[in-house]
Amino acid sequence: DADDLDAFATRIEGQFKSHEEIKTLNEARLKAKLLELDREEVDARKKRLVELEGLAKTIEEYKYNDIASVHSRISSIHNKWETLARLAGEKWEHIQSALRVEQDKENLRIEFADHARTYRIFIRGAIEELGDRYFGSTIEDVQKYESDLSASDTKFREKADEHKANLDSIYAKLQAAGVKDNRHTTTTIEDIVKLRDQLNEAITKRQQAYKEEVTRSSHNEDKRKEWAKQAADFVSFINGLKSKLESVEGTPDERIDIINKMYQGGSEIEAKIKDLDTLAHEMENLGIFSNRHSNLTLNSIKAHQKQFDSSVKNYIVALQEEKAMNERAAGQRAELEKRQKIEALSIQYSQTQQELGVWLENAGDVLTDAINVSSLDEVHKLQADYDRLTAEIPEQTKLYQNLEHLASQLKNAGRDSPFAEVTERWNSTLQGLEERKHKLVEAAEIQSHNESLCKEFASKAKDFNHFIDEQAKSAANASGDDEAQLKHISAVVATLEGARNELNKIAELSNKMDAAYITTNRYADLNLKTLTNKYETLISTTQDREQQLQKDIISRKGSKVSADQLAEFKEMFQFFDKNRNNSLGKLEFKGALQSLGEDPTDDEMEKLMQQLDKDKDGFITFEEFTEFMIQRTADTDSAEQILQSFKEIANDKDFITEEDLRRVMVAPKVEYLVANMPPYSGQAGAYDYKAWVAKAYGR
Repeated sequence: DADDLDAFATRIEGQFKSHEEIKTLNEARLKAKLLELDREEVDARKKRLVELEGLAKTIEEYKYNDIASVHSRISSIHNKWETLARLAGEKWEHIQSALRVEQDKENLRIEFADHARTYRIFIRGAIEELGDRYFGSTIEDVQKYESDLSASDTKFREKADEHKANLDSIYAKLQAAGVKDNRHTTTTIEDIVKLRDQLNEAITKRQQAYKEEVTRSSHNEDKRKEWAKQAADFVSFINGLKSKLESVEGTPDERIDIINKMYQGGSEIEAKIKDLDTLAHEMENLGIFSNRHSNLTLNSIKAHQKQFDSSVKNYIVALQEEKAMNERAAGQRAELEKRQKIEALSIQYSQTQQELGVWLENAGDVLTDAINVSSLDEVHKLQADYDRLTAEIPEQTKLYQNLEHLASQLKNAGRDSPFAEVTERWNSTLQGLEERKHKLVEAAEIQSHNESLCKEFASKAKDFNHFIDEQAKSAANASGDDEAQLKHISAVVATLEGARNELNKIAELSNKMDAAYITTNRYADLNLKTLTNKYETLISTTQDREQQLQKDIISRKGSKVSADQLAEFKEMFQFFDKNRNNSLGKLEFKGALQSLGEDPTDDEMEKLMQQLDKDKDGFITFEEFTEFMIQRTADTDSAEQILQSFKEIANDKDFITEEDLRRVMVAPKVEYLVANMPPYSGQAGAYDYKAWVAKAYGR
């Protein structure tokens, strides 16, 4: 025994004297554990030293002649044990010192990873915000935005610099500590620099976009002013010609000749219209559909042209008729004058009718244009045409009243006129204007509602997608032992299940958009199908991981429960976990027991809860429930009793019906059994209770 203890002490002394270099946290923890085991073995062997001392006393009682050498040997071993205690303490201090150093390094790694993740999130958010290219609807708004743009750029740069300064500081500490690896993140200091470069690039692109918008807005404003001037010049030109025509004097032939020279077949007017038409199409291609500098549109200008052309032609016709009348015999002058008056009235009526007819025809084109729009801008364009028509109503009303007066004069002179037809068209146009007004309001409301739906869907889809990504990251970052990972993963599963209502709300928005025939959404890159697949995939993979951890924990504890049994336990647990918090309250647990044929009293339930609820939080976790079920299914007599109970309820049949169960059980118990018992082959509405008991009790 002395030789054995001596050899052991010599071997352990060599181990205690050895102070190897420790390079990692796990290595430090392992060496600390191994040292604890060696110290425990030293303490255990010390008991043999005490036994050896007792044996030495016995030898001394037998008067052994070399007892001095025995005592010397005992003293030597004692000294070695004291040396071992001292060396063990020194080595313990060495390991603890290394453990503190490695723990500090690990803390630096975690701190760097956390700051890097925060920095990445900030950069992504900043780049997304910098992607907004709306700077205002007018040139004044765009120019005023410059100060906001500068302040925004400064804010992003300062915040990014603050994040990067923190990361640089942590990285310097890592370098000083000699840390080259970091299992908590794949982000390197070079990645941090690249992220900062990406932010700078986004800021530069937005600044460039702003400059381009300033240029575009200025150019569009110039085009609006150019249109306003050309349109005003055209109207002035037409009005000038009208004034000249009205001042023409002389015989009919002289006036016709002067008018033709002035009018030139309408070529000069047509050239101006062509220039305006070219400018109008250019503005339309630039996306310009409104002009605060002018109320005149291409259609209203063309209407002016038609009215003027018609009046010129009618005037020439009137002059030609006047010439014919002047050539009639003087003897017929009295009658001729009468007829001239009637003809003048007819001509004036015809001119007025034609002028009003042109306007009514143009109004008809506007009012019958189908309101097939997909945006508010298109509604506004139709509204502008409508507003132009309503602005012309007072002038056209005077024209209509004048025509009515002329028709009355012609009637008194014995000449009929188609004024009834004009009246019908006039009233129809007024009615059409009122109907058009309501339709445009309705179209604007629909497009405004659709715009709100698109924005709301985009916002909720973005937030929900971010939520899924965060939960995926949380699940991926689960660490520690299996119990800690299970607790973390179960919390993620509960959080995901709790968010299903939010996905349903997004689905409702998607259905509303479908009902509104919205096929595109410029505010969102995501759709319901993508979000649903991503969400369901994450829940499935997270639940699979949760179940695997539960199996691993049970397996590690030495349980021989089968995969089918564990699945059965999980189904039962989830069925009675009504609020989906991954635990059973007292009432939920009692319902589960009742489904197994038991009906414990309140006192029995209280004792059972105290026995199973290890953390005393008032709830039974799945692990605690599984341990209970394993213990319960191990009781063969209990399984036999359950089987016998079902047989009695079924009146000795080999199957049982829902009606049989409802005669003796409460509703929750019946619902669980009907949902989980396999059907009995060959008998409609029957269930195989024997197969269920065999599966539940692993028989």
